[in-house]
Amino acid sequence: MKFKRCGNTEKYDLYGEEGLQQDFGKTWKGNYHSWNYYYENFGIYDDDPEIITLNKNDFSRSLLESTDLWFINFYSPQCSHCHHLAPVWRKLARELEGVLRICAVNCEEDWLLCRQQSIHSYPSLIIYETGEGTYKKDHYQGPRDLKDMVNYVLKHVPNNVIRLFSEYFSQTVALDESAPQPWLIFTCKDVDGCMDSTDITKLGVVLDQVVNVAVIEREKDKKICDIISCESPIMYYFNLNANLSEEWKNVHMEIMEASDLVKKVLEYVPEPKDFSEKAFKDMKHSLRSVMSSPKLLYFTKGKTEDSGSNIIMKHQVDLMSFITGE
Repeated sequence: MKFKRCGNTEKYDLYGEEGLQQDFGKTWKGNYHSWNYYYENFGIYDDDPEIITLNKNDFSRSLLESTDLWFINFYSPQCSHCHHLAPVWRKLARELEGVLRICAVNCEEDWLLCRQQSIHSYPSLIIYETGEGTYKKDHYQGPRDLKDMVNYVLKHVPNNVIRLFSEYFSQTVALDESAPQPWLIFTCKDVDGCMDSTDITKLGVVLDQVVNVAVIEREKDKKICDIISCESPIMYYFNLNANLSEEWKNVHMEIMEASDLVKKVLEYVPEPKDFSEKAFKDMKHSLRSVMSSPKLLYFTKGKTEDSGSNIIMKHQVDLMSFITGE
């Protein structure tokens, strides 16, 4: 829109071009505000589903009752640097979905919370490591680009990726016998046609307690390919304690985006049990028996397709029952 120079620029800023018309206000009492008004006075991330917006009422409760890792952006909508960071922050949230919680706090609305957290400049990016009703924080001081922030976050997450060697293969697999889980094995990494180490580390966090994520170094350990198949860059084994000669016990996978690989893996993980109203009543009755096992119930309105929710439900699939309602 081309700016019209006139004597009353304030009216233009408040009401736009219609405010410059002579009969403005006589036939319509407008409440138009300029783009700058919305740019500087409303939360940057209020409409972003992938970013958690925290305020003073839920900040401490959310962190203290959690064992998750939180990366929080303290910002002001009147800060130009905060707006410049926003596209990268949104990409970071999508890139690290399931790895940690990406959040934002609007310090114009919650200035007291920001003062309590010793925020003196915008944007301030802080990682909170939570556990046992407390948390410790670390200020991010590096470049504000996606690659550097991803690398920073991955230094704070546990490395759940298992390294498999032919010499200790049986001993490593035997550790899984008490509560066997499937295995997602990467037969190569960091070269063309293979997954990147960064993505493998993320998958180790996202799929923790769902599958065992492992890597082998087939160039250095030639014998490992005599034990498991190295024909594909990614192998999925339903049970490494079983007879591996049975073809149905493994699936060959090709390289794909990490988020797509998570969805693919979840297709092979058993679904929680759906409960009808009658089955729910029968389950409650059975709990009166001292021999009954505990049940973890997840209530939802209809089936959920959200990958984060699906991962949570499948972490304890043996204990969980899934109840749907319309």
